[in-house]
Amino acid sequence: MPSFTLPPPRQTAFVEPASERLPTAFPKRLALWDSLQCSIIGTCLGDQDLLAAIRKHRLQIDENAQSYDIHSYCVRAANQDCALARTLNKLLERRFAGAIRLVTRATAPDEIQSLWQRLRDSGQVAAGYWAVMSHAHVPTALKTRVFGQIHMLSHLHGHGASQLATRLAEAQQTGDELEARLRRSETAKLAALAERDAARAAAASQATLVQSTPPAARASLAKHDRALRRAQEKLAKYERALIIARARARQAETRASRLAAASVPPRASPAGASAAGTVPRVVPAAKKAPAATGQRILYIGGRTAIVPHLRSAAEARVAAFFHHDGGIEDNLQRIEEMIHGCDAVVCPVDCVSHGACRMAKAICQRLNRRFLPIPSASRSGFERALDQLVGEPLHRDNAQLQDHCGSKAGGQ
Repeated sequence: MPSFTLPPPRQTAFVEPASERLPTAFPKRLALWDSLQCSIIGTCLGDQDLLAAIRKHRLQIDENAQSYDIHSYCVRAANQDCALARTLNKLLERRFAGAIRLVTRATAPDEIQSLWQRLRDSGQVAAGYWAVMSHAHVPTALKTRVFGQIHMLSHLHGHGASQLATRLAEAQQTGDELEARLRRSETAKLAALAERDAARAAAASQATLVQSTPPAARASLAKHDRALRRAQEKLAKYERALIIARARARQAETRASRLAAASVPPRASPAGASAAGTVPRVVPAAKKAPAATGQRILYIGGRTAIVPHLRSAAEARVAAFFHHDGGIEDNLQRIEEMIHGCDAVVCPVDCVSHGACRMAKAICQRLNRRFLPIPSASRSGFERALDQLVGEPLHRDNAQLQDHCGSKAGGQ
């Protein structure tokens, strides 16, 4: 426990002016072994003071003794008038002589209590406690009150030490976390700096390579890059044209089958058949899936994994299939351009953005295109939409079929 010292006796904070002092007889003093040894030693003397007194008298004590062991040893020794007790008593008298003089001059209990409160509030608890407890003229009730306050201060000190230890542990944990976070940040910063330096080095190397390349070679590389981009654009254009050509070829095959079925002559009568000796046999036509009459279908949204299955379903119905993902990777502005080149738009409402769906519906209304929203992005839902489109064939197919039938009737 740290020791407390009084201000020099010349200070007059607690001393009466010389003109107002009254001559009084010195009251009787109590020695350490006549008072509360445990409370006084624990409050007024520290471990170093006790160890110094023990070594002065060459007493034996364990080197690994704790503070409680040293305190207990000195308290037991101070219970009686012995050399160690006298040394501790002299130490108390010499260290707190100023407070002892103040209490000696105070005669009334109220004056002593006021003096104790001033010493306590100014931080001189040890000095005031020894001065009060070692004077015989201090009333027992006042000593009891002062002892109770010291007793509670010891409890408060223990509670404060516990709270301080808890806050220290929390601060240590917070410091460790901050240090770990700082190390991670430092590592990430070093990695970012290394990546930046590598990128700068690569850019510098590329710039050096470009500068070292002859102008003719650079021009040739730029020309090859432009040619490659044009070739890629042409390839994409030819692929789209190939898809449309395949759809139109299947459409032509379907038309030819229909025209061939329409141009079959009526069956001969049984009499004619018997006269000819042969009976003509009519071969029934194979049952085919309904065709979408070569319509161009734009499918907006849906799941990328089932797009090939939707394409095969459209090709099985002789329809050209085009797909737009609804703005995930494709540009939304391409929707109007694609609707211009299509006959109908199919949109799964459960797997497309509302903005893309509303845009497609508005454009279809403006361009007079068929807009078919389907409840789910499944192949069965798409096939039902295609079957619904079969009931609305293009007018140009009906006109061509009527023209062909009319010309054949006129020829007959």
